[in-house]
Amino acid sequence: MAWTVRSAITWGQAYLSNNNIENARLDAEVLLSHVLSQRRIYLFIDPDKQLTFSEISTYRTLLTRRTRREPIAYITGKKEFYSRSFNVNGHVLIPRPETELLVDEAIKLAKSHASVLEIGVGSGALIISILALRKDLVGFGSDISFDALRVARENAIFHGVADRLHLFAGDTLNPLAATFELIVVNPPYIKSGDKHLLQEDVALYEPARALFGGKDGLNVIKAILMNVDRCLGRGGRLIMEIGDDLLKPVCAFLADRQSLVLVSVLHDLAGMPRAIVARKENGQFCY
Repeated sequence: MAWTVRSAITWGQAYLSNNNIENARLDAEVLLSHVLSQRRIYLFIDPDKQLTFSEISTYRTLLTRRTRREPIAYITGKKEFYSRSFNVNGHVLIPRPETELLVDEAIKLAKSHASVLEIGVGSGALIISILALRKDLVGFGSDISFDALRVARENAIFHGVADRLHLFAGDTLNPLAATFELIVVNPPYIKSGDKHLLQEDVALYEPARALFGGKDGLNVIKAILMNVDRCLGRGGRLIMEIGDDLLKPVCAFLADRQSLVLVSVLHDLAGMPRAIVARKENGQFCY
């Protein structure tokens, strides 16, 4: 039988569905377009195109990987974030749409020609998106993983911001002896006991140290909030993503930090608290 684009998608959808994969049709299309090195729209432009034996073989291999719950982003090596494509692999967290809130806030708050730091840079999707939108900014990114830093460097080069992004290895704020006007961070904040609540794609494949923040989810968040004021100039801002169940404990912790004032809480499209913005200044907590 001659395999066409149409028949391959139909077969792939059925194969994924039989293995209890949600969004089987979409995944089948994404994987086939990846095999063909084409955009998804191409599948509908030429559905009767015949596939080679090599293309079918590769497609079947990728479908098998998906049935093992490997994320599509890791299979294709790509993930879109803020309308840009980023390289990703198992060493970095897959960027989520809700994190785009931090980009929106950063480009709004960053003063002209400011220095912006991302703690835990991962793939670089966050800081690179900020730099791509604000040509006047200089970026810095730290990560504990050298493998993650390599991915971030690849993405910085691809998106043309490598000359404005300085990457270095370090755990949270430990290696820093400089001050910044803006710091952004998407820390690990999932409670270690909640692993069973995650989708298998996430729990089995994404790097644990980028996901879990200890028993209460606050280990890394507290470490950053305890020390971030020494890395912020007066009036500098911290934009930090948090879990929707961590707003109260984070606010309570901030209330004891005399040099940090909570400015605002950012909500996602579902109306859930997704990030906080704090300002460096002397004085009492107010919210």
